[in-house]
Amino acid sequence: MPKPKTRLPRTKTRTQAKKGDAVAKPSTTAKPPARRAGQKPKKKSSRFQRFFLVRWWRETRGELAKVVWPTWTEVRYLTVAVLVTTFLSSAFFGLLDWIFLQIVGFLIGV
Repeated sequence: MPKPKTRLPRTKTRTQAKKGDAVAKPSTTAKPPARRAGQKPKKKSSRFQRFFLVRWWRETRGELAKVVWPTWTEVRYLTVAVLVTTFLSSAFFGLLDWIFLQIVGFLIGV
């Protein structure tokens, strides 16, 4: 069954407003009420905190259900790729460090 269409009442625009009608001002963001001197902010109840933790846990589990986890084969290949890349980069930077050490040692006469 289709949903019946409902129309919201139209408001007067500036051109349709008559002389003397109040023109609606654009809304501004509401400021929080000022606190009195010496008044402490209200603490949230422990019931709210428990509810917050339950909601957080449910949302976390829901998000983890959406994750596409890699297969064990992909995990092995990626682990090997990370280890090889780490070894090669450490060897490259170690060699570069040794070369600069030799150059600086030659320049200062050690």
